[in-house]
Amino acid sequence: MPQVFQNVGKTVREGAPKTESSDAIIALDRGALKALRAHRERQLQEGEAFGASWTDTGRTFTWEDGSKLKPDRVSEHFRRLVFAAGLPPIRLHDLRHGAATLSLAAGNDMKTTSSMLRHSSQSITSDIYTSVLPEMAAEASAALVPRRAVVEGVSATGGLPSVSHAAPARAEAPHQSRNNLDDLGIQK
Repeated sequence: MPQVFQNVGKTVREGAPKTESSDAIIALDRGALKALRAHRERQLQEGEAFGASWTDTGRTFTWEDGSKLKPDRVSEHFRRLVFAAGLPPIRLHDLRHGAATLSLAAGNDMKTTSSMLRHSSQSITSDIYTSVLPEMAAEASAALVPRRAVVEGVSATGGLPSVSHAAPARAEAPHQSRNNLDDLGIQK
């Protein structure tokens, strides 16, 4: 069973996660796996460099000498990285919320996202992340509405102009797309 680490006063408390479902395999993309492999290689090199003074904690993330990282130091380092990158303030835990939002925005259903977060029910995920769904629904709905309409002129009686839909755009080679830019009023 994995361990969780929490700052309690000036000490770090190690214990079991809140639920059994927290002991789960996490799916990672190729980029994350590549970064973790590179990190592991660096860690092995640091272990060799420190020799007998290397502390083998069995943890993935440690100080260069292998000693344990404290949660508050990790959070502080993350805040500094965020600031240095010019990003708006964000807590380390907020990355979990970001991952859920990106999962839903990528088109994953609530069940998949809930499972990824290891929530005990889809309703918990839905209650927390429902605010993301209206914007995604609006974008998806808007994408279904045809956007090219041709106004044929003002009505002689002063009513609404006649509008007809242009023929569906056909795929054009990149060098032939200048007319589309002109249609959109985009300068070349």
